[in-house]
Amino acid sequence: MSDAKTNNDRDQLKRSSASVIFATVGWQVICGLAICIGFYALIHMQILTHPLVVRYFAGHPVEYVTTALFFIGMVALSLNGLDAVGQFGTLNEVGLGPRDDQPQSTGDLPRLLHALRELPGYIQASLLAQRFTNILHYVQRKGTVQGLDAELKHLSDVDAQRQQDSYALVRIIIWATPMLGFLGTVIGITLALGDLSPQALVNTPEKAMQGLLAGLSVAFDTTALAISLSIVLMFFKFLTNQLETELMSSVDKIVTAELVGRFEEEATDQDPHLAQLRRMTQAVVQASEQLVARQADVWKQTIDDAHQQWQTIATHTSHSVRETVDQHLQSHLKTLNEHDQVSSQQTLQHWQTLAAALTHNARVMQQQQKELAKQGDRLLHAIQHQSDHRETVIENVELKGKAA
Repeated sequence: MSDAKTNNDRDQLKRSSASVIFATVGWQVICGLAICIGFYALIHMQILTHPLVVRYFAGHPVEYVTTALFFIGMVALSLNGLDAVGQFGTLNEVGLGPRDDQPQSTGDLPRLLHALRELPGYIQASLLAQRFTNILHYVQRKGTVQGLDAELKHLSDVDAQRQQDSYALVRIIIWATPMLGFLGTVIGITLALGDLSPQALVNTPEKAMQGLLAGLSVAFDTTALAISLSIVLMFFKFLTNQLETELMSSVDKIVTAELVGRFEEEATDQDPHLAQLRRMTQAVVQASEQLVARQADVWKQTIDDAHQQWQTIATHTSHSVRETVDQHLQSHLKTLNEHDQVSSQQTLQHWQTLAAALTHNARVMQQQQKELAKQGDRLLHAIQHQSDHRETVIENVELKGKAA
C-alpha cells in the first residue's frame, strides 16, 4: 500500500514538474515561433519588401534560426516584464490589515491566512501574497516569531534566485545567438573558398569574384544580424531585470514593514517553560475554537437536515391530501354526472310522454271536429230538406186555396 502511494506521489510530482516546465518555457517557445512564422510570412508574401530586411533576415537558413531565437527571447522577456508590471498593480491590494496598539497574538494567524485565501486568484499568485502566506505559515508551524528576520531574508533570497532562474532561457539565447553568427561566418567563408579555384580565377574571374563576394556576404550578414539581435536582447533583459529587481525591493519593504514587530515575541531565551506553556495554551484555544466551529457546523447540518426532512414530509402530505381530495372530487363529480344523466333521461321521457299525449289529444280533437262537421252538414241538409218540404206544403196549400 505504501509503495503504491509512493509511486503515485512520484507520478504526480513528475506531472507537476512537466506542467511547470511547459508553463515557463513551452508557451515562450510556442509564441516566439508563431511570431517568427508570421514575420517570415510577411516577407515571403512580399508585404515586407525592404532590401535590408530581406537581405539580413531571409538570406540564409542561419538567419532564420537566429531570428526565431530572437523572437523566443523577446517573448520571454515580454512575459516577465508584463508579469512584473501587473504585480506592481497588486501591491496596494495585498496586506494584513491595520495594526492594533498592542502586538497581535499568533492566534490571529488563521484569520490572516483566511483573509489571504479570500483574495482573487491572480492576486494570490502574486509575489507579495505568496511571501505573506509563506511567512505566516512559518510562524504558525513554529508557534513563535523567533527567527522571523532570518526567514524573511531566506525567502527574499529564494525569490531573487527564482527571478534569476526565470532568465535561464534568455541567457542561453543571448549566448547562442552570437554563436550562430560565428557559425554563419564559417559557412560563408566555406562557401566563398569552396567555389574558388585557380582555373576559375583565370578563365572566369568575374564569376569567381561574385561567388567569393556572395560567400563573404553570408558570413558578414549572419554575424551582423546575430550580434545586433543579441545586443537588443541584452538591452531588454537589462530593463526587465531592473523592473523585477525594483519589484523585489518593494515586496521586501512591504513585508518587513507589515510583519516586523506585528506579533508579540515570546521570551523563550529567559523562560522556555513559560513559552512552551503559552504555546500549549494557544494550541488549546485554537483546538477549542475549532471544536466550537465544528460543533456549530454539526448543529447547522442537523437543523438543515431536520428542515429538509420536514419539508419532505410537508411535500408528501400535501401530495397525499391533494390526491385524496382529487379522488373524492372526481367521485362526487362522477355521481353528479350520473344523477344529471338520470334526471335528463327522466325529463326527456316525461316530455316525450307529454308530447305523445298532446299529439293524441290533437288527433282526437281533429276527429271530433270532423264528426262535428259531418253532423253539421247532416243537420244543415235536414234543415234544407225541411225548408224545401215546408215550401212545397205552402205551395200546395196556396194552390188548393186558389183552386177553391
